[in-house]
Amino acid sequence: MSDVQNHNLDVSGAEEQGESTELDAQWDDCSESEDGSDSSSDPSPNAKDQVLTSDDILPIILRHLKDELDKLDPAIGTGASQVRKGWKGAIASLLPVNGTFFHSGANMLWHTMDSIVPALKLLPWYKSPYKGVGGFKYSGRKDWEPFTEYATRIHQFNFRKRAHCDIELLWLVELLTLHERPDPFFARLQTVSFSPDACRALRGLMFIMCPSLELLVVHAASELRGYETYPDDWRNSSRGSHVAATQLLQDNLLASLPKLSSSSTRLTSLTYRGPTNEEILQRISNISTLTRLDLTLTAQDSSGHCLRALRKLPLLQTLVVAALPYQSYDNEPATTPIFRCGRLTSLDITAIEGQMVGLLLGILAPHPTRIRDLTLNFIRINDQSFFYSSIEEPTRGNTHLEFITVRSVAPAGQQLKVTRNWAWGPQALFERCESNVKSNFKSASNVKVARFIDIPAILWRSLSSVLQASVPHWKLLTTLIFTIQAGIEDEAANNTIPINAFPGLSFLASGI
Repeated sequence: MSDVQNHNLDVSGAEEQGESTELDAQWDDCSESEDGSDSSSDPSPNAKDQVLTSDDILPIILRHLKDELDKLDPAIGTGASQVRKGWKGAIASLLPVNGTFFHSGANMLWHTMDSIVPALKLLPWYKSPYKGVGGFKYSGRKDWEPFTEYATRIHQFNFRKRAHCDIELLWLVELLTLHERPDPFFARLQTVSFSPDACRALRGLMFIMCPSLELLVVHAASELRGYETYPDDWRNSSRGSHVAATQLLQDNLLASLPKLSSSSTRLTSLTYRGPTNEEILQRISNISTLTRLDLTLTAQDSSGHCLRALRKLPLLQTLVVAALPYQSYDNEPATTPIFRCGRLTSLDITAIEGQMVGLLLGILAPHPTRIRDLTLNFIRINDQSFFYSSIEEPTRGNTHLEFITVRSVAPAGQQLKVTRNWAWGPQALFERCESNVKSNFKSASNVKVARFIDIPAILWRSLSSVLQASVPHWKLLTTLIFTIQAGIEDEAANNTIPINAFPGLSFLASGI
């Protein structure tokens, strides 16, 4: 039974692919001796024996052991950690104790994986790199037994490198069409995430889809750090390789989404960061089980869809959208059915203020009625009318609002456009939008938390007027934050705010 501990050492991904993971027949011996040789003949096993053979208690003890070893590793140093291979080495060394230790430990070791390679190595025809069944005499279900025994223990995949999830298309098709193969391959998988590098092999998603999948994260582009410059892989490049890679990514995603909507019937959360087009959003809208959707649009899109397809999601409750490069939107045809995300309660939008209006109109028109948590992040504020109309749209007629956050992420001292005073011109539009926001806020009597953060100084007068009129109607208010950007050189004149500008809130003005 001593060889049992070797079964699960190779669970950390491609970094340890050089080590053997051949299954041993002694796994069955371990399973048959779950009570241990000493306690099996004892009609009244003591508490220790009960704990060591308990399917309920032992996993809890092992999880605590893992947590303690995680804390200990940095203190011990890299050398000692490498010898023990961290908590995985410690847990693996306990597998031969008895069957309960084996199953509990194996479940922990295989719960979260960063590669499909350890699972593929359990196939009797496996060769590195994976090249299909080849000359192996495939017999059907029995050849999958070792794979299935461990694949059913996997609950989460975190793919960080292409090599961890890459299967050539030819061999992927073969796997999907083998008779008596497991369906699905990973029956208890709940969470899957792809890094930008792993997204180069996004077709691997076809291999791991399953009804139990609840959360999918696809980060096809780099994370944005600040708003001054975009990462290189966000830019629309004229280089053929960049355009081809973007198109391939979109094609792989388009090929996967239909199966995702039909086979992953428990999928409730989808996060996608990357280039989009109208087809991708249409197919996302077919995943009717989604309750949370987080989209970061990383490339320009002039198709004019403006996310309208997302209205078809009947169960959507939380929507997060960051539209940073230019996204165009068309006026809605009068014949379009008025069908909206009726259950939407949380909305988080990041965009330049003009785009924000279009996005909100596209997603929510004519208006929401159930949004409780509203966050608007403005990348640039250079027009007062757009600023207020962006706030006006999701607050109109919304008496459910409890949390509102309005934040400017633009550099300090940014100037607004000078408006002119003519009928239905910018000034009239600004005054109308400002008045509507004030009216909407007064009606939102359930507001508990209101945050207005880093607002351009030139907006202090109008926004303070709106808040002074609104706060008396917010009987449940517990938190109010109002901060204004500091001006730079010439723009500093915009910061001349008299102390008495905020009756009852003078401490805010004095702190600016």
